[in-house]
Amino acid sequence: MYSNSPKAIELDYRDLFFVLLRKIGLIFTCGIFFACLFGGYKIAKNYNERRSTEIENSNNVLDISVSFPDESDVEYNERVLNVNHASDLINSINSINAQIVNRREYISNSIYMQIDPENEAVTTASLVLFIDGSQSTRIDSALCSTYQQYILSGDYLVDYSEEIGVNQGYLTELISANYVNSSIIYDASNTTSNSGIITLTVIGPSTEFTDKLMSIIIDSVNYKHTEFNRSFITHEVSFAAIQSSYKVDGGTRDRQLYITNGLESLQQQIVTYDKALDGIANQLGVDKDSLYLFFTYDQTNIEIAPISLYKSALKYVLLGFAFGLFCSMFFIAIKYFFFNKFSTQSKFFCRFYWVKKIGVAKPEKTRSRFNRFIDVITGDDNRLSCETSNRILISNIKNCSCGKKKVLVTGTASSDRISKLLFGLGDIFEVRPSIFEDPDIVDNLINFDGVIIVEQRNYSDFRIIEEEVDIISNSNIELIGAVII
Repeated sequence: MYSNSPKAIELDYRDLFFVLLRKIGLIFTCGIFFACLFGGYKIAKNYNERRSTEIENSNNVLDISVSFPDESDVEYNERVLNVNHASDLINSINSINAQIVNRREYISNSIYMQIDPENEAVTTASLVLFIDGSQSTRIDSALCSTYQQYILSGDYLVDYSEEIGVNQGYLTELISANYVNSSIIYDASNTTSNSGIITLTVIGPSTEFTDKLMSIIIDSVNYKHTEFNRSFITHEVSFAAIQSSYKVDGGTRDRQLYITNGLESLQQQIVTYDKALDGIANQLGVDKDSLYLFFTYDQTNIEIAPISLYKSALKYVLLGFAFGLFCSMFFIAIKYFFFNKFSTQSKFFCRFYWVKKIGVAKPEKTRSRFNRFIDVITGDDNRLSCETSNRILISNIKNCSCGKKKVLVTGTASSDRISKLLFGLGDIFEVRPSIFEDPDIVDNLINFDGVIIVEQRNYSDFRIIEEEVDIISNSNIELIGAVII
């Protein structure tokens, strides 16, 4: 008689979603309440912590703005020197730590550090600039310098660097461009042409990589040539002597060692400064962590700014709001699944899926416009007037009972509500209170051709309804259907 089919479970969760929508006002109210609670707690905690820090610093040996009553001038001056020295050491340590982070990132991610100096890939080319000799006796050195600076800038490498996922600077450092010379060339007709040569070199871990980078340079220079022709003297460009090879490069090996050794040197400096800080901490009579805390965050002039307090509490406000939403939805869901009284017609017919739905009456209580909208979507209400809706419901009851000589209308709903709603059904219908209120009805069940049960939202209990349905089923009387009021 009962079923746990997947369809029934799906309808249950769909109905739960709409139940949560009906309670959206309550859910947001809980969220706002807990947001205020959590935020207020964090603000109060921050305020107390800062006040405590102020009190502690009033007698702090690290506060050199004042001298202690029992402290001589010599002792005060020595304390000032130690505190200033500690400040300098901590600033140096922070600066070196930043350098270590940057150098580690460079060693891990740069293409240069991936090059094998015993098998370094090199691609070279010559960029040749030509100017008609009638325009100038020598090629314009500014033109060569402009091309050189453009190539070394690497601005044209933005797309390629994004494509392979590296910093643009890691590509630019692999490129060199040297202005060799300028000369006058005479052709067979004794016409002169001024020329200048820029030697291009690209290094990398493989010739495939260096060839790709060189081709990007060549394409970019050819594209830029048109712009430079308008900005400078009229000229032509060409590339010659393009070749790729592998070589042993001691210079690359030395620079790679210099970079890695530099990292070790920085780490050793940190150790040295940290030991010196230990000595100063002992002289001042404080622990080293207190020195780091004091100089990392200036506690000598604390101002308890409301904006700062509120800003730090924002995370707690959001956390409290999320906690309130979760708790309210959780308890609504728990009530939905485990509370024995059903709140929607969908929940009833999900439980008693084999019972025919004859009709659903309009709710009596006053609801918001939003809740009425949700009720219409879920079938717990309609857009008809109360009078029209009730007339349709009564007509539907009569149509479902067609051919029956005598029909019992009963249920666990309020007897007053049943009598008021189903008044004037007709002679074949006998409206009676719940069989648990009037047990004599059970003895007379065999006198009826069918039974219509009437159950009430937020009133009827599932356990009582199940007993009622079982009694009807055991009496071999047809259960025509159910009306939800």
